[in-house]
Amino acid sequence: MNNNDILQSLIKHDSKILLSLSAFEIFVLIAYLQTAQHWIHGESGLVVRGLVEKLINAVSQSIPEAGALLEQGNQPGYDITKEYFE
Repeated sequence: MNNNDILQSLIKHDSKILLSLSAFEIFVLIAYLQTAQHWIHGESGLVVRGLVEKLINAVSQSIPEAGALLEQGNQPGYDITKEYFE
């Protein structure tokens, strides 16, 4: 099986994988994805953007304030690295 076959298999796989992550771990994951999406364009960028939005919604259900902070990171011109990682 080559890389393309593996990718196609992942795309076609429709079952959900449960992640046992804490709210903090999800927050960090979202922050890194938000940082990465500045350099990812095209269809891959859309996938990342959709994933970020789903994860933010999940965090917002448990901790609305954290969701609001993460929403700021989706705004153009917002310096994520300065706010989250310093």
